[in-house]
Amino acid sequence: MITLYDLVFQEDRRPSPFCWRAKFALKHKGLDWRDEPTGFTEKHKIAFAQSQTVPVIHDGPKVVKDSWAIAGHLDEAYPDKKLFESDMALAYAHFTSGWVDTAVHVALFPIIVGDLYDRVRPIDQPYFRESRGKRLGTTDFAAFQARAHEKGVAAFRAVLEVPGGRRAGLSRLCPGRRLPVGAHRESR
Repeated sequence: MITLYDLVFQEDRRPSPFCWRAKFALKHKGLDWRDEPTGFTEKHKIAFAQSQTVPVIHDGPKVVKDSWAIAGHLDEAYPDKKLFESDMALAYAHFTSGWVDTAVHVALFPIIVGDLYDRVRPIDQPYFRESRGKRLGTTDFAAFQARAHEKGVAAFRAVLEVPGGRRAGLSRLCPGRRLPVGAHRESR
């Protein structure tokens, strides 16, 4: 059985979107797996994978780290139900994922950092405080989050605009991709 090493917070919360990607891939393929909850301070659990971050899977003798590498492994090892039906679908998924990772997550993090800190397991809070404090230039996560909220949701929503402006339309970003009728229309 596949073992998925997954980030865990208090009350068995699983906040990692990167781990969610691995879970979605496993679920899509109809595969069974076992979760191995892994906190920030439990890097020893994934040392065998020469990784400092999750997700990591252990699939028989094969060890795979990184959500994209996991998806590739699963498609190769279990080809019956492909995750990506074509090279174009894979390219579109990479494009979307890259945008989410570099724009959406970056904009969302300041809005939720205080809430995340409050939900990190107590044993992991010193690690979170030090590592995220270096990234943000402060360990007062509640105040940092409050300032982000003052900027409002409008600042976050601006990140969600289609790259190239409102009128660019998704079909122009993905030439040759068939979209459902009305998918190119902008919401007002």
